[in-house]
Amino acid sequence: MNLLFNRNMILSLVLLGSLLVPGIWLHEYAHAAVCLLYEVEPEITIKPMESRVMCDFDSMNVNWYLYWAAGGIVTGLVFVIPLAFRRIRRHVWTIPPLAAIVVGQAFTAYVETMYHELYILWHGYVEIGYFVVVLAVFVYLVESHDTTGTKKPALDSTGSRSCS
Repeated sequence: MNLLFNRNMILSLVLLGSLLVPGIWLHEYAHAAVCLLYEVEPEITIKPMESRVMCDFDSMNVNWYLYWAAGGIVTGLVFVIPLAFRRIRRHVWTIPPLAAIVVGQAFTAYVETMYHELYILWHGYVEIGYFVVVLAVFVYLVESHDTTGTKKPALDSTGSRSCS
């Protein structure tokens, strides 16, 4: 696999690495924005393998689904918007990291919202799951598209790439 020595692949990996931490911060600040929407002061904790926002909603009538999903939805939207611009898409090395983070945030929003009790119990494992999803999507996109911008030929019935 000579992709690791491709200049665009290295740029893509650097972009992915540089966007992961700001993506986590943005995710937590989106939760905090919902707290502020309800006029509650958020308590934000961001550490390696533990990032969370605590809001003391007491007995307020809170839309919990909005609170739980806000992090993944807002962060996913922020990272998908650049993909709408042709100038960004022209640099094909930007597509895999942005798309991988969007899918990872969708995964996190889904787990946080639909399986919230498990999310609370297995919070650290969900964050590991986020990184696994991001890396899996990133590798898939890099493998399915050459980072030079040309689509790789489809696999034939024997599992090898045909050039016809």
